Amino acid sequence: MLTWRLGTLRSEGRATTAQISLAKHNNVHLALTVAREARQLLSGMGITNEYPIMHHMVNLESVVTYEGTHDIHLLITGHDVTGIAAFKQGRGRSLYWAVGAWPRDGCWPKGMSQAKEAEMLRS
Repeated sequence: MLTWRLGTLRSEGRATTAQISLAKHNNVHLALTVAREARQLLSGMGITNEYPIMHHMVNLESVVTYEGTHDIHLLITGHDVTGIAAFKQGRGRSLYWAVGAWPRDGCWPKGMSQAKEAEMLRS
C-alpha cells in the first residue's frame, strides 16, 4: 500500500523526499525479512544454488548499500519530523542524491537540474 500510494503521489508531483526515503527504508527492510525467513525455511538448502534465495539476498544487500543505509533514511525522516537536520549538504552530490530522492527546494547537486532529473526518471 505504501509503495502504491507513493507512486500515486509521485505521479501527481506531490511526493516528498521524506516519503520516498521512508518507502525505500520500509521496502528494503521487508524484502530482506522475507528473504531471510525463506532461507530459514529451506534450512541448509537455502544457501545452495538449487533455490534462488541467496541470490535475492545478495541483490537486496547491494540495494541497502547502493540506495542508502538504514541510518541515512532514518536521518532524512527525522529531519522531516523534527525540522532539525542531522547532516549538512556538501559539495557536489548531496545526501539526497545518495539515497535517490531529489530535494524539491531548488537545492540540486552540482550539474543537476529539474530537467535532468525528469530525463533520468523517464529512462
